[in-house]
Amino acid sequence: MLVFMAARRINTIKADVVLLETRLAEIVAADPEMADIDRRLRSVPRVGPS
Repeated sequence: MLVFMAARRINTIKADVVLLETRLAEIVAADPEMADIDRRLRSVPRVGPS
């Protein structure tokens, strides 16, 4: 039972992360200055999503 509860909690957290990443991407894309900073940061190796 504990394994099931832990797995369910992990799946909920993963779904929340996807929603947060999506919303953050929308916010960054809507602001030209933030979009430029994001583009420059992601040009650095190992920065950004893997």
